[in-house]
Amino acid sequence: MTPPKLTATRSEHKSEQVVETLAQAIVRKDYQEGVFLPSEGELCRQYGVSRSVIRDTIRRIAAAGLVETRHGIGTYINPSSEWNLFDPLLLAAFIDSGNLPAISQELVELRTMVEIESARLAAQRITPRTRQLLHEWLEQMEIGIDDIETFVRADVAFHNLIIASTENRFLIQITKYLTGLSIESRRITSEIGGSAGRRKAQQWHGAIYEALCQQNPAAASDAMRQHMEQLREIMTRALRTLAPPGD
Repeated sequence: MTPPKLTATRSEHKSEQVVETLAQAIVRKDYQEGVFLPSEGELCRQYGVSRSVIRDTIRRIAAAGLVETRHGIGTYINPSSEWNLFDPLLLAAFIDSGNLPAISQELVELRTMVEIESARLAAQRITPRTRQLLHEWLEQMEIGIDDIETFVRADVAFHNLIIASTENRFLIQITKYLTGLSIESRRITSEIGGSAGRRKAQQWHGAIYEALCQQNPAAASDAMRQHMEQLREIMTRALRTLAPPGD
């Protein structure tokens, strides 16, 4: 395998770059699940760092569930089912390695489960101030229909505000962990769906907003469900578009 290069990472410190680069390599499947990483000495040579840096790196990626150290044998690449997808390191690795489509469909499924119930709860607990803020984000999305970055930023804020309105701390914490990944996933669906897709999404945003203002839980959850169905359709199309040739 070509030795990894310490590029395209988020950190300035070399030790952190090694952590991020190795996490990306595992996510890209440069190292296959079920095999062992190269020895400490070989990793030191490949990355140009000391053994202490490599040991710290292994401890960090092990904390994210990517690997398991088997004393006297080596460091084993865990099955992806054991990876901690909520770990910021792993979320960043999926984004920075260009491998986000691998988990985007699962993210949509999670969002569907979380956001339909969140809309129902928010309709019961929404405040006048939240209604005002939601309306402002709706206006921002309308302004940004033809500007993906503006639209995505307002879209994320709109949905996060609905979840915050549930006053459920578990839902709010899950949302915080997923925000970075959600932004990248939305960029994909906004690009693939085009302006027509964004306008359709905006229609559902408006329906969700009206149901919340009316404090109608059933209507809010139904509008959110239909919005999530639209998102699932676009993501399915996006995954087909982004799939490598021959897949």
